Order: sequence, then C-alpha cells, then structure tokens
Amino acid sequence: MNATRTRLTITSFKSKELWMIAAIWLSVVAGTFNNLFSVAAFLLSAAAIVFWSEEKTICMLMFIMPLTNIFKMSPSSQSFFTYLILIYVIAYALKRQNIKMAFFVSIVCFCLFLLFQVVLSMHILRLIKLVTNLCFIYLVLDSRSGDNKNVFLFYIAGIIVSSSMAYLDIVPNLVNYIGEQDLGYHFDHLARFSGTYPDPNYYAINVIISLCLVVLLNHNGQLSNLASTALSGILVVFALLTYSKSAFLMLVLPLLFLLYSKIKQRKYFIFLVLIAVGAVFAVNMFAGKIEILNTVLARFSDADDASSLTTGRTDLWMDYFNYLLANPLTLLFGKGLGADILNSHAAHNTYLDLLYYLGIVGSLILLYVFHVIGKLKKRESKSNLLNKSVWICIIVMYFFLSELFYFDWRFHIIIAFLVNNTEIKQVGGGEL
Repeated sequence: MNATRTRLTITSFKSKELWMIAAIWLSVVAGTFNNLFSVAAFLLSAAAIVFWSEEKTICMLMFIMPLTNIFKMSPSSQSFFTYLILIYVIAYALKRQNIKMAFFVSIVCFCLFLLFQVVLSMHILRLIKLVTNLCFIYLVLDSRSGDNKNVFLFYIAGIIVSSSMAYLDIVPNLVNYIGEQDLGYHFDHLARFSGTYPDPNYYAINVIISLCLVVLLNHNGQLSNLASTALSGILVVFALLTYSKSAFLMLVLPLLFLLYSKIKQRKYFIFLVLIAVGAVFAVNMFAGKIEILNTVLARFSDADDASSLTTGRTDLWMDYFNYLLANPLTLLFGKGLGADILNSHAAHNTYLDLLYYLGIVGSLILLYVFHVIGKLKKRESKSNLLNKSVWICIIVMYFFLSELFYFDWRFHIIIAFLVNNTEIKQVGGGEL
C-alpha cells in the first residue's frame, strides 16, 4: 500500500513537465551570461503557472526559488521571480473565485492598516509585495490536500541543486549577483559559502529546513534510509561551509528530530547507533580533528561577550529596543514600510522589524492573517513534534534574521504550515 502510494506520487509528473522545469532552471542560470535566457525562463515559468495544475506549479516554484537572486535582467534589476508570484496570485484568484470570507476580511484589515501607515512613511513596492505574499501563501495552502511529498522534495532538490551549482563554480559571474562573504582578517578572509544567497545566514535557514523535511519524509516512509543519509550528508556539509555559528548550533535541531523519530518508530537500535556516532563525532570535533569545524569553533572561542558572540547583533537589538521604548507611537503603530533602517543598520531580528515597521497593532493584524490561513486545513491525527519542526526552526532562526522584506519567508511559512498539517505515522518507518 505505502509503496504503491509512493510510486503514484512520483509519477504524477510527466517526463515532459520535469524536462520543462529543468529547462527553466537552466535558462535562469544561462541568463547570467545572456539576459535573453532570463526572459525565456520567465515566459516558460509564467506559462506553467497558467496552464499547469496547482500542485505542479508550486513544485516548480519551490525548485527555482533559490535562484531568485540571479533570475534577473541584470544584477541590479528586480527579480523575475517577484513577477511570477504576482502572476500566480492573479491567475489562481481568477481561477478559484471563491476566496474565503475570513481571509478576505483579515487581508482587507491589514491593507487598511498599511494605508493608514502611508501618513508615516510610504513604500508602494514593499506594500504590494507584502500583500501579494500573504495572498500567495493563502492560495497555495487553500489548494493543498493530501500528500505534500512532492512539494517537500522539490524544495530540498532546489536547495541542493542550486548549492551544488554555486559550489562547483559553474557560473563565473555569480559573484556579480550575490557578492562575496568572508570572515575578515582574523581568519585570513576565509570565504563563506552561501549558495545562491548574498548572506550565509539567510541561506543556512533553507538548509536547516531541508534537513527537517528529510527527517519527516524518512519517518513517513517516503524517503529511503540510504537517500535520507545521502541528502542529509550533502546538506550538513553545505551548512558547515557557511562557517555560521547559528547554522552550526541549529544543526542540533534536525538531529534531535531524527532521534525523536526513531524513538516514535521504536527503532531503538538505530537510536543508540545515532547516539554513539554523535558521541564519536563530538569527541573528534572538540579534539580539532574535523578541519571544517575548527574555524567555526574558533569563532565561538574568540567571542568574549554577547556582542562578539552574536557578531554585533545584540548591540543592534538594544538600539532598536531602546528606540521603540522611547517612541511609544512607533511601538504601537510602527514607522511604516518606507522607514529607513535605524542608524544605517538593519535589526537582524524579524520580530524587532515587525515592531519597528508595523508596530504592535500591525503585527497583531498580521498574526491574525496567519491564524486565519492556519485554520484552512485541519489535521485529523494528533499533533506530533515533527509537525512543529519547521515552525521551531523559523521561530528560532528568525531571531537572527531580518526576513520581513526578504524573498523566501513566504516559502518558509508555506512549508511550515504544510508540515504542521502532514499526517505523521505513529509506528513504522522508512523504506529499507
């Protein structure tokens, strides 16, 4: 029964559709050499959105999402991916024509609040993007029913394939689109890997989410132990190559979810093996025998206070926190989407961004929109810790990232909701 369902899920894509997704991906990459390929990728993607089913469309978008920063006419231009999301929202809103009243009321309230904020500061593009993203999340989740394996696999594949392309240096001018990150003179300007993202930390959260999805798919018997091990190994290496302290610490979460999975599956022998392997790994790590980790550990040992440990983030947080306390109207209503960042520095904290730009009132309305979206689908079985895995990653890692105006948060939220609504097998395991 399970094997049959897995085969049907895999073959739900026709070969020509998979080839088209591959052609879109290759065209986006080729667009860094000649922007005519970017235009071709955009037209193919737009056609897929209009003519394909919602399942296949969202899988395609999940796969090419990591290429957002290079899906452009030029390094400084607006990404074509932004327009694809707008096309998706318009196309499926017209196709469906039955927007649920609760969501309609919540999004109208949010729009009215944003219009009220125009007197404070105005940024039309951010306003359109924010509302479009919320509508996109709603339309995707409202259409989802049944198995989400394909969506998860395409997301994982998108992260791994795009990261591999960046690691192999296939695109010589990739640096023109994403820049370069290094660890500064203390570490001889050692380059930090960030896939196709400008910032290693924003890249890392996608790797951690992918690892959580691998654990979930393996737990539900939708990904073999061999495939899960291979994918996890690749993703862990990519995470470590960022030399990110937060990414290093967050790798503990997928491991804990994996151990939890084995306990729930009653695979106690595998659980003990994982503990033993983890112990050996930890001993060798602290002994300095794992070269890739020595730099990360050195970054921790060199930190002598909270500021250096968080790479200056705590100082920024206090600046924003003190500003909000000193300006109660801003704390209540925000400074508006067009407000300049404080002291020429972003908060590097999504929650402070929400308070700074939207205030308590706007943030509560936004949370209500998410609450309405979350009630679209209800899981039949009892909630499992694995259902919360992606939410936990988001809640923790958004504490160190300014995601409010970034391009990938909409996909993080979609995946978190889908994982939350996924039926988790209580007993049983993955393929052998």
